Amino acid sequence: MRKSVLFFLILGILLFFYSIITINPGPGLIFIILLRIIIPFTIFKWPLWGTIISLIVDGLDVVIADFLGSLNIISKVPEGVYDRGDKILDMFYLSMAFVTSLGWKEKIAKNASKVLFVYRAIGVILFEITNI
Repeated sequence: MRKSVLFFLILGILLFFYSIITINPGPGLIFIILLRIIIPFTIFKWPLWGTIISLIVDGLDVVIADFLGSLNIISKVPEGVYDRGDKILDMFYLSMAFVTSLGWKEKIAKNASKVLFVYRAIGVILFEITNI
């Protein structure tokens, strides 16, 4: 499990710097990106609640941006860049949940997790290829 946490820590740092370089976000968007990178690490400690909290932050990121007064910053991001970044951050926390699910003893649940993760990954890949 420690190797997984270290891998995702490095990946999170790379995602943060990638988003800073490609989007040039303001302070509100930086805060949201940091939330989306840091909160998923709770999945390793509390798999269910960490995943639920990550899902909630994912769903409320635009609301949080509006609350922080940075909605104008998000609207200045080039079209498609926010969607791409959102999908990458989604896969970041879903990958953590997936790695955690690989330790489950229940085969049906583990297999369902594998199928759903692959299904989502294919969807993200198709989104990137088609830009739809």
